[in-house]
Amino acid sequence: MRKILLSELAPGTSAAATCYSQHGSAVVSGGEMITQARLDELQELGLTAVYESDDPEDVEFLLRQQGVVILSLAELAPGSSYPFPLYGSDGSKIFEEAERVTADQVAVLRRFAVDTLFGYERDVEGQAEPRAPEVRELMARLDPPIVAAIAAEEFPEPIRRFGGAMVDMDAHRRGRLAHVQSLYLETVHALGTHYAALRDGAAPPPFRRFHAVAANLFELLVSDWSLALTALDVKHGSRFLEGHAANVALLSMAIAGSLGYDGATAIRVGAGALLADVGMLKVPTRIREKRGTLSSREMRQIRKHLFHGMSILQEMEGVPEEVVRIVYQAHEREKGQGYPTGRSGIWVHEHAKILAVADVYESLVCRRPFRDRRLPHEAMTLVLKLAATQVLASRVVTALLDTLSLYPIGSCVELSGGEIGQVVGATPGRGEQPIVAVLYDNNGYPLEAPRVVDLGQDPARQILRPVDEFDIGVGLSGD
Repeated sequence: MRKILLSELAPGTSAAATCYSQHGSAVVSGGEMITQARLDELQELGLTAVYESDDPEDVEFLLRQQGVVILSLAELAPGSSYPFPLYGSDGSKIFEEAERVTADQVAVLRRFAVDTLFGYERDVEGQAEPRAPEVRELMARLDPPIVAAIAAEEFPEPIRRFGGAMVDMDAHRRGRLAHVQSLYLETVHALGTHYAALRDGAAPPPFRRFHAVAANLFELLVSDWSLALTALDVKHGSRFLEGHAANVALLSMAIAGSLGYDGATAIRVGAGALLADVGMLKVPTRIREKRGTLSSREMRQIRKHLFHGMSILQEMEGVPEEVVRIVYQAHEREKGQGYPTGRSGIWVHEHAKILAVADVYESLVCRRPFRDRRLPHEAMTLVLKLAATQVLASRVVTALLDTLSLYPIGSCVELSGGEIGQVVGATPGRGEQPIVAVLYDNNGYPLEAPRVVDLGQDPARQILRPVDEFDIGVGLSGD
């Protein structure tokens, strides 16, 4: 493995082998011709160097040199134990020293796509610290990290209980969630930098920068779509517009994936979502953040944001015609109820319909300076009604439902037995039967560890009603 500074990569040269970021993500393909635009994208990702190697065995050798024991999941036999702790590729502790492995634990690790575990033999001369970034960087090459929290000062708490269907979801996923939300906030910050240039009247940044932001968000979705979508709950403070755009982009790309679009198309849809409301930067803050009902004059100002946005896109370098079209049509509706032209049905690009559905749902579930949010279940129910009345495209709304379920990930519910749980997964086609982590028993007492229940496999249990997580002090958080 060879470290290459970006300053050493000259336009016109090609990479001899695949190059990776310090997080283990492939950023340059072997043989790819390096262009100045490609270098600019790498710099926008915050990279100062890449690591060149196409030989996994080379990585194993480097790890073993530093006293790292590498175990595949196939080697992790139930009943076995090890004289040292075992860690995931992100540095999170999975098993304590001498802890006996159970079949349930192996099943959960397999479910979370953990292929490799790492141990640290004691008293190995020159052994690196388990949390050393250079060690975790190598581990990530062998097994894509389930947390990849390379900058973390301490490991998350170990997984202590799996017994039967009992999974310590908070301990297992806390590090992953913190990492996902940290990367998400970094992405929103990068988007804010581009928005600031537009707000200040500077020349618009080239389209490729917004495309790069969308690609970063897409990578979060690919790594763990369920955790990525919990970013909808992240508070943005004064970065309201940036947060809204990033949320709509995440949802739009998730919907595009559910509809069967490929990754490149999904990222273009996401880039369109980042630009759909960029014209709002030209609308006075007092109007767009007004508390209470807008006057007809103020509503006209709000609707003008689309034309402000078109003006910005006309000046922006490299915007695909498809993106211009879907941004222009993002506020149209199925029966011509929208604006600016009142187009309907087949005359509205399906990618614009995706943006419309994502925008409506995000606007309902996320807080605004001028109003409170709706519960996810309430928002989904309303979106389904808008599809039934042909305001929104039913095919796209169905894709949203398949992505989030009727009870979206992160929302809390009361089950028919009186228990309270939090939705942690969805199964396409089973919108009313998500996967729930039961947190409280039917007497209101917290369980020692959450009990995960797939309602599609347990017909005796049903959801009685949604519960506001703020009322019971529950939230998906990396804190």
